[in-house]
Amino acid sequence: MTMLVMGAVLALLGFVVYFGAERTMLASVDHKLKHDADGMAEPRGGPPHGPPRPPPDGFLGLLGNSPPHPRSSAQGLKPVILRVGPGGNLDLGHDKPYDANAVEQAMGRWSGYSDVTIDDSPVRLYTRPQFDQGRIAGVVQIPYDVGDILGSLRTLRTVLLVIVIPLGVLLSGVAGLFLVGRLIRPLREMREKAEAVSAHNLSDRLPETGEDEFAALATTLNAMLGRLELAFEQEQETLRQLEEAIAQQRRFTADASHELKTPLAVIKANTGLVLNMDASKADYREAVQQIDEAAGRMNKLVGDLLLLARADAGHLARRFERCGLNEILTEAVQQVPGTDERVTSTMPPDDVVIEGSPDDLARVFVNLIDNAMRHSPESAPVSVEVARRGEFASVSVKDAGPGIPPEHLEHLFERFYRIDKSRASETGGTGLGLAICKGVVRAHGGQISVISKVGRGTTFTVLLPLAA
Repeated sequence: MTMLVMGAVLALLGFVVYFGAERTMLASVDHKLKHDADGMAEPRGGPPHGPPRPPPDGFLGLLGNSPPHPRSSAQGLKPVILRVGPGGNLDLGHDKPYDANAVEQAMGRWSGYSDVTIDDSPVRLYTRPQFDQGRIAGVVQIPYDVGDILGSLRTLRTVLLVIVIPLGVLLSGVAGLFLVGRLIRPLREMREKAEAVSAHNLSDRLPETGEDEFAALATTLNAMLGRLELAFEQEQETLRQLEEAIAQQRRFTADASHELKTPLAVIKANTGLVLNMDASKADYREAVQQIDEAAGRMNKLVGDLLLLARADAGHLARRFERCGLNEILTEAVQQVPGTDERVTSTMPPDDVVIEGSPDDLARVFVNLIDNAMRHSPESAPVSVEVARRGEFASVSVKDAGPGIPPEHLEHLFERFYRIDKSRASETGGTGLGLAICKGVVRAHGGQISVISKVGRGTTFTVLLPLAA
């Protein structure tokens, strides 16, 4: 395409050069012919009217007394002056006009140029009348052999068509390929780099070289790749969270089914025993007692699940009010059996005021204190400390138990997660206590964390925003 455009441009340029040269050369010839004809028809220094003067020697010597000019070669062409005789007709004498039609038109007061061929040579003529007192006294006809000029123009045309234009197209094509190659090299590199970018290497970027438009394009594309990378990472994170949520939901369903299966089996077995008419009164009483215990476990499990559902749905905030954290901690300690001799509380003298649900927060601290008591030796103390940390209130529950192995720490707040894989209710409860704590604390805009070292005890810390 570049070569076609350059060829068209060079052809147009050649056309302009050729016709410009032709016009210039022929215009110069026409100017000389008219100048010479005017000088012969109206010689300077003569009277304005009267008989025409004879042409100067050496220029029009063949007129009048000279023999006719030779016609063997166009190189010997000489001007011609034809006189008007007494009868009003031209006296040709020995001279013959080169173009009789032009002479006839000149008798009608016409002046102009014409072209003829003499001895196979192109000749340009200028013909004009010669006046005497307003009357036509003769006709002047000046020839000019333009064969050399036309030959030069043909040579120029040949050079343009055969050499200049093809060579120019070739050179421009080579130069264009070289320049275009250098210009599009950055674009080619960007294309190759862009083709290599995939979901596995979105962090790769296109080369930014120089300060031209290609560099600006690379910068724009790199910014787009950065946005795509961020969007892809967010999508991957969303997908990971969704997969994790689905996995948790499956575990939750399986764990809930398992937790409900045991008390339901107890209830079913004991109702079967009660329905047996041969059972004794003691058997009836023991069966009803086991049914009651299983129903209590089921009731606690269902209550925990409802509380988690309300926390997930954000319904806990409907019950928020201004409350004192010291009072909530005091009531929570009293609700846990056996805390009188083992739990030590440290609280600031002035009450720490927060926005929240006293009942839900009390349940959080009851769970934490009860876990600390159950997982510590009977003689080991449990400490509860309340403090202010900037815009937050901090509650720490610390035990002196065996500690929690590091591989369990990140799973402690998952629902139905137990360190004891036996799933025995006596050792691990339902596995919802810490999950409830996390859900309630997050519903209050706070955070809960755990620090534990094997053999040195565990500390749970709850951070809650202070009331404005």
